[in-house]
Amino acid sequence: MALVMLPETASSESSDVGENTSPVKTVETSRWTCSLCPYRYGWWGEIDVGAGRVSKSSNKFGDYRGLNDEGGFMALDGNAHFRSGDGRYFDIVADDLGIDSRQLRARAGKRGRYSLRIRYREIPKYRGFGAESPYLGTSSGALTLPTSWQPASTTSEMSELTQTLQPIDLKTTRRIFDTELSWRLGQAWSWDADYQHQSKSGTRPVGAGVLSLNASHIPAPVDFSTDRITLGLNFKGVRSHWRAGFMSSRFKNYKESFTWQNPFTPLPGTEVLRSSLAPDNEAYRFDLAGAWSYGSRLRLSGSAAFGHMNQDDPLLPYSINPAFSDLPLPRLTADSRIDSSSVDITGRLMARISRKLKLDARWQHDQRDNKTPVDNWTPVITDFFQREPRPNRPYSFERQRSSVALRFRPHSSLGLQAGINRDDLERTLQSVEETQENSWFIEASVRAGPKAGLRARFESADRGGQPYLQVTDFALPEHPLMRKFNLADRDRDRLALDLDLYPSSAMSLNFSYRLNEDRFGDSILGLRISDSDSLNADLSWNPSRLISAHAFISQQTFNATLAGMEFGAMAPWVSTTEDVFLTAGIGLNVSFDEKTQLRLDMVSSEAEGDIRTNSGVGEAPFPTLETYLFNMRLSLDHHASQRWGLKLLIEYESYDSTDWALDGLGPDGVPAILTFGAQSPDYDVTVFRAQVSYRF
Repeated sequence: MALVMLPETASSESSDVGENTSPVKTVETSRWTCSLCPYRYGWWGEIDVGAGRVSKSSNKFGDYRGLNDEGGFMALDGNAHFRSGDGRYFDIVADDLGIDSRQLRARAGKRGRYSLRIRYREIPKYRGFGAESPYLGTSSGALTLPTSWQPASTTSEMSELTQTLQPIDLKTTRRIFDTELSWRLGQAWSWDADYQHQSKSGTRPVGAGVLSLNASHIPAPVDFSTDRITLGLNFKGVRSHWRAGFMSSRFKNYKESFTWQNPFTPLPGTEVLRSSLAPDNEAYRFDLAGAWSYGSRLRLSGSAAFGHMNQDDPLLPYSINPAFSDLPLPRLTADSRIDSSSVDITGRLMARISRKLKLDARWQHDQRDNKTPVDNWTPVITDFFQREPRPNRPYSFERQRSSVALRFRPHSSLGLQAGINRDDLERTLQSVEETQENSWFIEASVRAGPKAGLRARFESADRGGQPYLQVTDFALPEHPLMRKFNLADRDRDRLALDLDLYPSSAMSLNFSYRLNEDRFGDSILGLRISDSDSLNADLSWNPSRLISAHAFISQQTFNATLAGMEFGAMAPWVSTTEDVFLTAGIGLNVSFDEKTQLRLDMVSSEAEGDIRTNSGVGEAPFPTLETYLFNMRLSLDHHASQRWGLKLLIEYESYDSTDWALDGLGPDGVPAILTFGAQSPDYDVTVFRAQVSYRF
């Protein structure tokens, strides 16, 4: 604690308590201030006001940042706090109020009694680098083409395309407001309530068309919201604690569908096409969770939840094509109902058998019962082609998972673990109705004093089940040799290594390696191999309280092999993919004195992706996918006085990418698809921000 005495408050008085008594100086302490006290009382805070500038416009750079336009912006941040001697408090923090990614959060209450929290956020999402479209009326839900538009059979024949293209704003904004209130009802009881409202609006890209004859990229409208309420009653005793809760959620889409004018020469009845959007739905859940312990030797915890989901919007007709106007729907509303339940004896039966040996056992049961009625439907594909009647598939499942693990520490520097796991999953209306997965793991950790530690873990799992059968209900046909990767038999091995080094009290090093291998040995068509590995190194250095630094480097590799075959072919084609990511970064924090702090962060990342296909006729590999990112942030925080300060920030980001599926094609590069003509992002953007800081 540091006490600062204001000179003008000092005073002295004479004393007559005794003949030999010297005058005693008394000090008025009411105006003393504590500059380093850990607890502050009253009001204090900080306001940062200034301006910034973005050097170039880029949707990719502005994604989530809210800085996608070139030019100036207001830089406004701040915070305010209050503490009282009886435990009352108030905090409010504002970040980036001048841009689209603003955030405001506040909390208030009385310690140990009640608390109230409120938060508001805006999250912008930008898509499409250089996207263009001839469509008009994107926000109305009825997209039209210019009156001068001349339909054509291919994009290269669209004579008005070039003249009518205009930049398209593929942007959505998510707004989140949530508030939470908690109240203690004594020493053991408390309750809490949380309400959250999310809304999302804007446009996003979708693709649709008529069979394989033509297709269009369309700026579809986005306008929906979600309201969620959570209630909870909590008890915390000496040996046990539990919680009973309720959650309710409601999703509302303010646009049930949208239409667009067909830019291609239309087939009869396809001059205007329509697509539905996500329907309204609601859900609720009751849950109960708790834990009980008996000393340090036994602890039992568990949870249970029961819920219901419902979707009952009126159904749209099969098509707006007049040729199918006489097709009746089997029912007028979706009438979709799902009951779900979960019992988790995360039983976690943790038992301490001895001082060196512990047992950890778990069991979990999950069930989803889809009670949606089954009817025969007559789908109309892309508003033009009628298929045979087919039933809907109300999938359900029942899952049980259990595990047992032993932890043994024969010495303070050596720890051993081993365990087994079992996962049983039963499904309905899928190609494999029941699968079982058995796995085991072993782990060892060694510590060589305070200077080094090593941890190694190996896991192995195999999944198998009933024979793979094609579901035949007039669905789109699949090749009889095809195996879906989430249902196919699989062998999986995993290895994890971690090495921690502490050369000195100021330095720490960590090296880690991860290896994952998946083998689908019985899959003739589909995913056969999926491997990944990563190597990471981290360095932390803190030579003094004024300087700290860190650095890291990481390399990740993903490989996969999959096979496919057309009906009637003699042999499958095989495709292999390899993706490599290399990322490195450094950071430095320097405090020159109590008034000036400097922070530097740099990160660089490179990625390459290769796709090779071999069907026996010697295809050349696809062009390599490449991405490069470099980001640097330099900030300076200077306190010129106890009240005033200056904050400076410079951020530079360079991004370069190549994608053969986008680059050079333009809106008409594929004859049967009218695209947005988006390109791979490529930009260099610098952001400068200067703020004056006032403390109170």
